[in-house]
Amino acid sequence: MSVKLIRMVPRNVDPVPIHLYSDEVFYYIKLKGGICTAEKRIRFKNEYKLSDNEIDILVGDKPLSEFYERVIKEGTNPKAAANWILGDLLRMLKEKRLTSEQIPI
Repeated sequence: MSVKLIRMVPRNVDPVPIHLYSDEVFYYIKLKGGICTAEKRIRFKNEYKLSDNEIDILVGDKPLSEFYERVIKEGTNPKAAANWILGDLLRMLKEKRLTSEQIPI
């Protein structure tokens, strides 16, 4: 029995390029919530030098993560910003019984 391969792309069209990702990216895609989250985790680790624990907390809370990125865009040191947000800011939010969606800006 022979198998015949069928070309699914018209001959006059180039196939879509395939992007290869590292094992680290696939791990985060599978376990941590999608490609955007995976890319954000890798960026936070490589560019901002955050610990895995800091990354877990920031990326696990979308409003907090977005707030962190806005603070970084203003030129604040990424590590100092993470320390302040994960320490003082979260403590203040807890004391006032607010969520990260209610961060007063």
